[in-house]
Amino acid sequence: MSESTSPPNDEFARNVVNSIFDVFVDPELSRRGLTLERDEITKVVVEIDPSRKHPRVWINDQAQVSVQVRASKVEEGQPVTEADIQEVLAVLPPDVGPNSGYVCLATIGGKRYVTFDFRYNREQVAGLLRRAEEFLSVARGCSETTPAVACDVAYSAAELTVQANMLLQQERTKNHSYRQEWLDQWVAHANAPSSHAETLRALHGARSAARYADGKLDISDEELNRLLGTVDEMINYARSRAT
Repeated sequence: MSESTSPPNDEFARNVVNSIFDVFVDPELSRRGLTLERDEITKVVVEIDPSRKHPRVWINDQAQVSVQVRASKVEEGQPVTEADIQEVLAVLPPDVGPNSGYVCLATIGGKRYVTFDFRYNREQVAGLLRRAEEFLSVARGCSETTPAVACDVAYSAAELTVQANMLLQQERTKNHSYRQEWLDQWVAHANAPSSHAETLRALHGARSAARYADGKLDISDEELNRLLGTVDEMINYARSRAT
């Protein structure tokens, strides 16, 4: 979700920098009626807030950038200068909102460094995953006495993890089938274990019997425990993507 680049000779890195200017910086300069050469722009921060129609763009002195570096030994109390920097580890925007994606560019020692993160809605995702944990706790507590209830509640927990992963990418749905299709594609691109999609499908398949008593619930105690364990993995996986 995030990447740092430092050209001079890397074509991919140059393309990334050019894209930042083409997509964000040049339109912002035009909007402000400013004329700046690209070499005159040393810092850029773009905040992509899902609640706003357009991104916020800060340029040069307006852009607040935190730089993480590996530096040569500097005496205590002395400032770190460009000459002391051995390696730039990251450039980060300190003031971006928790639900926003961002792009951050800084020029240090004549090189362009870029970090970007296009994960969104992390506050809401955190809330969904807390609720998924609560559902899973209920499912585990009643799995031996009322397995049908456990299946139904576990399905809700599993769906919440899919919804959380989708929200990180600014996708939303209330459709059960679409969540399954989305997760199938996510797994097909090796972004998650196949067991996650299989578990969501198995719990959905048991839903009619579990919730509506429509037929016999055909899940053994061993299989139910395995499914609950995978739902736990799905929660932890979604949380790892959001942090």
